[in-house]
Amino acid sequence: MTDEIAKSLKLALFITLTYSLIRLLYLELSGYTLLATLSDLLSSLLVVVVVRYIRLSEKEKKSLREKNNELLKSDILTGLLNYYEFRKSFYDLNMADKRICLVIVDCYNMKELNVRRGHEQVDVSLKTIADELRYHFKDAEIARYGGGEFALAFEYERDSHVAERLEQILCNEIPQLTSVDLLYAYSFANGQSAQQIINDVEERLFLKKREIWLKREEHIFRADKLKVIGELAAGMAHEIRNPLTTVKGFLQMAEKNQFNGIEKYYGLMMD
Repeated sequence: MTDEIAKSLKLALFITLTYSLIRLLYLELSGYTLLATLSDLLSSLLVVVVVRYIRLSEKEKKSLREKNNELLKSDILTGLLNYYEFRKSFYDLNMADKRICLVIVDCYNMKELNVRRGHEQVDVSLKTIADELRYHFKDAEIARYGGGEFALAFEYERDSHVAERLEQILCNEIPQLTSVDLLYAYSFANGQSAQQIINDVEERLFLKKREIWLKREEHIFRADKLKVIGELAAGMAHEIRNPLTTVKGFLQMAEKNQFNGIEKYYGLMMD
């Protein structure tokens, strides 16, 4: 801003001095004439400074507003669109004229990674995933849809190509690079409205998550069941071992005494 004002002042000073010199050629030199010329010079410079400062201030405010608006549209960590801007952009797509595919990707082992790696390392993984999505889906609208979720919307030509591409990128390449397990669901517009296709994909993803949760619960239940069976078996072995030890001891005593007097221990051994 200072450089701009300095340039404006130099230009204004040059113009004002030129005008003053031309005017002085036609006027009689006197103290009043010189004072008036100096006053005009200072006034013009002041006006230039004020006007230029106001214009530059407005320009800077406009630039800051634009930057702020861009920041409000973006996710701070990844630089992708945020949830609200993505949905707004997706609603603006003309589903009738375009073959649109919507994909929602979920990093479903995020909680485990936070505990094992720490939040900072997980943030690095999320940035890497965002960069990989940008690289593989250059023409797509990409967003960080939630804490560990991403969303993509792109045009496609053939359904089978989309399935193969998603399988290769989301199940192989990105998980191998980041060690983050990705779960995803997708759907094609096929005449649906934006809200309908969003609901469809979210429901499909929820069902996949639910299936994984149920499998985990079943695994935990089986592990607990085996633990109980093990504890029961250990308790039974203990309960059986004690009387057998007693019987063994009495038999050893009986053998030592050539089985004399064993009759008095017979009842206890039978019990």
